Amino acid sequence: DARDFSLYGVDALVSLGDSSRIIAEYAQSSLSGTPFNNADGSAYRFEASSEFTDNFFGRAYIRSADSGFSNTATTSLRPGQTRCGGELSALVGSSTQLEFQYDQEDNRGFAPGVLTGFDALRNVRDADPFALQGAPVNNSLTTLRAGLQQQIGSATVDLGYVSRDRNDRTDLIGRRDFSSSQIVSGLTLPIANNLSFRAQNELNIGGDDDPLYPGRTVLGLDWQVLPEITVRLAQQFFSSSEVAPD
Repeated sequence: DARDFSLYGVDALVSLGDSSRIIAEYAQSSLSGTPFNNADGSAYRFEASSEFTDNFFGRAYIRSADSGFSNTATTSLRPGQTRCGGELSALVGSSTQLEFQYDQEDNRGFAPGVLTGFDALRNVRDADPFALQGAPVNNSLTTLRAGLQQQIGSATVDLGYVSRDRNDRTDLIGRRDFSSSQIVSGLTLPIANNLSFRAQNELNIGGDDDPLYPGRTVLGLDWQVLPEITVRLAQQFFSSSEVAPD
């Protein structure tokens, strides 16, 4: 095996009082000797968060990785992607929470390769994480979210608005430029100590019919086998004509 891979990085955590902190990371990689991804690249991440009061929290972040950056140890830095945004969360009363999120991502280079088929699933432990390269990408996505979460007894009810604006800058795999809006509602209801019922509906209310985020309804059960492991059984019902079968 003539593959040569190296990765090094530095990180820092700065606490600003008891409720605020800044995280900074930088990494650089070098890879050669594989069918794909023979390249050098660097990546960085900055994040600042603060609990302004007991009921008000805020976070802002930016992270970026060159398309030649390689790292199989984490998914927080995706090769070829620059992402920035922020969120604000406020607790109104004892059972109502308001949330606002903004996210901007820019993708370039190549999408990660996806293993498919029974043989790939059976031999996933032996798969070469550097061997696959997906389709070329060059797009941007802006997402705005605003919503509230209400606690009613043991049940949790969510209601939010999501706006997405996607701009595709390549025709290699077909342009997908969309501007769409959805109303997202959800219900989580515990029915046992380790079993919960979940329902979620995503309703397109205007703009383009986005096949990447179609209208759908999801019904399912979450079984918490262990504190770290949850098994979900769910059924999806699509309402978009581009996704739902004829």
